Formats: sequence, structure tokens, C-alpha cells
Amino acid sequence: MRKKQPSIIFPKPVRADNKHQNEHCYHVATSQGGKTSAVKQLPRIKATDQVLFFDPYGDYTEPFKGKQVETYNKIGDFYRAAAQARKKSTGFKIAFSPDLPKKVDFDNFCGVVWSLGDGKHKKKLHVVLEEVAQFADSAAKADGYFGNLLSVGRKFGIVVTTLFQRGQEVPKTVLSNSPYKWVGLQERPEDSIYLSKATGIPVNDIDSLVQYEYIYKMPGHRDNFVKAKLKKYK
Repeated sequence: MRKKQPSIIFPKPVRADNKHQNEHCYHVATSQGGKTSAVKQLPRIKATDQVLFFDPYGDYTEPFKGKQVETYNKIGDFYRAAAQARKKSTGFKIAFSPDLPKKVDFDNFCGVVWSLGDGKHKKKLHVVLEEVAQFADSAAKADGYFGNLLSVGRKFGIVVTTLFQRGQEVPKTVLSNSPYKWVGLQERPEDSIYLSKATGIPVNDIDSLVQYEYIYKMPGHRDNFVKAKLKKYK
């Protein structure tokens, strides 16, 4: 099957540095399981970080970690703002929220992030991708700019956080190239079984989760995980 061509050809990232560790993370839980709340509450992404959000449904309109999020609905405006902010070593929070989000918007967003990678930059570039299953080709290996971010983005200081509802619905590259794993409430027993096989977390531990509870799996050992609970937003 012929690979689809990107809608826009973006510049390549610069100054690869293999010293960067892979810090990608995925968040998987059913609807209202706390995926986005975890991104906002947990200390993985800090107020001082440089962060770009693919925000198709307006989840990041309020301040993030006390910092206002700049939001753009056109890819050109978003690209200009992100490129300008990336020239500095201070933190920023910028979101792309297209009016009628489509796969091409997701592809273009990933292209912008890819082009802004710089392995020697003083700040890593964090990217948060909401509703990945809706916009990325499912099951197969991730390709295009999205695949680049997951496979080699870490060399250019890029840290990817993906959010989705079911592990079976996203490219396998997401699961295999994300050493950090946040697992929340699963509605279906088969989803718990699938994630247990993918993460090494015992299926009974996943099945026991209720709303806002989660298991956070870290690299190093199959038993290197903790169970906790998020604060419920009013």
C-alpha cells in the first residue's frame, strides 16, 4: 500500500542529539476517565516548559499550570506563533484548535512540531496530542510526521504525550515507542486485557480502576508502576 503524502512539506528539525532519552507518554482511558485532567494535574509537564497542544475540542482554553494558552484555529497563524516562541528559551503554551478538525489538521500540526525540533535547544519541546485515535490511522505503524515524532523525535528534543480511549484504535508505534504509560478507567474487559499485554500491568489492577484512578507505568522494569487518584475538577 502506497504511503500517503503529507499535505504540506515542512522543514526538517535540526542538530540531532542522541543523548536525549525517550520521554514519550500515552494516556489511555474511557471517556471522562481523566486523561486530560492528568495532563493538567500531574507534574510531568511544567509551567516553565515549552508546550504545543493539538486541541481539537477546546480542552486547553483555560490557563495551563498557571500560564495562559494562546490558541489559533489556522495552521499558518499557529506555525508563526510557535516558530517565534521557539526562538526563545522561555516557556510557552500554544494550541492549535481548528474549527472543523480533520486528519489533515492533525498531520499539519505534527509537521509544525517536527520542523521546530532542535536537539541542542535549551528547552525540550513538549507536544500534547488529543484524541489520537480519531485523527491517526489506526492499528498500522504510524507514518508521516506523526510517525517521525514518535520514532526519532527524541533526538531533536521532542517529547510526545498522546491521549486516546482504546489502545486497539491507535497505531502500534504509539504503544511501543512510549516508555511512560498512564492507564485510567477501562469500560470493557477486552480493553483491560489488551493494555495488560501491552504494558505488563496485571489485568486485575487495570480492571479495579474507577473514575479518576490511574496507574502510571515507568520504564526500567515491568513492575515499575504506581496507582493513584486525580483530583476531581469542580
